Amino acid sequence: HSHATESYMPSTEGNYHTLNDRYNVISVGKIMTKVLQDKYKYKVVHDKTYHDKDSYAYSYTNSLATIKQQTAKNKSIKVILDIHRDAFTIKDDEHRKLKKNEYTTAINGKNAARVMLVISEANPNYKELEKFAAYIKKKMDKLYPGLYLRTDKKTRSKYNLYFSDYSCLIEVGCMLNTIDEANYTAELLGDVLGEVLKDLQK
Repeated sequence: HSHATESYMPSTEGNYHTLNDRYNVISVGKIMTKVLQDKYKYKVVHDKTYHDKDSYAYSYTNSLATIKQQTAKNKSIKVILDIHRDAFTIKDDEHRKLKKNEYTTAINGKNAARVMLVISEANPNYKELEKFAAYIKKKMDKLYPGLYLRTDKKTRSKYNLYFSDYSCLIEVGCMLNTIDEANYTAELLGDVLGEVLKDLQK
């Protein structure tokens, strides 16, 4: 989590940033980890370092140091995921309502935060990143139609995605989503990624 402090409703402190991991993206990571480990039997390293705690500007520099440390320690790491949530400026109440609706969907009768994938052309392995993101989207559409929001293709920053061809920055909902919606999505996303990795092994 390059931006580990990113939080969900009802936590609005610090412009939707909190060190309480009951309400931030670390909670999402914990649930995804549990699904991947318990259901799919993958070995998962869930790093809970607050890379943005002391300096938001150095978040990605700090998370790069963590990636280097973890990949040196765990040579078998193949997939690197950076779990975030989206944010934007709210213009008025109508805009807030529209955005909340855009980032929320019902899956099996329960509200879930929608998922955005982020990749960047600035990476030398962009074509592989694009293929990986496309496969995640395809699997998400098959298992949980409506969960996928869009893929944001960046052009400048690398977001540390060059360390593995199986790397992606994943935005789970936005700051208007509740922690319950985000946590439910974490369960669904754990399934999506579990099936993606199963296919890749084949």
